[in-house]
Amino acid sequence: MALRMKAAFPDRDWVALIAQRSGQTRDFVEWHLQEDMIPPDPIIAAARSLLAQVP
Repeated sequence: MALRMKAAFPDRDWVALIAQRSGQTRDFVEWHLQEDMIPPDPIIAAARSLLAQVP
């Protein structure tokens, strides 16, 4: 997910965008992106929502 978000939002703080859209803290989002696990549904939903806006 991180690689896809970085490619889609190269000049933006996409972690902050996910945190804001998911209602989670930045630390919470960063931790889940760094761990070898599937992120919680709010993070996945926020990322999908953001990626849907990219042409």
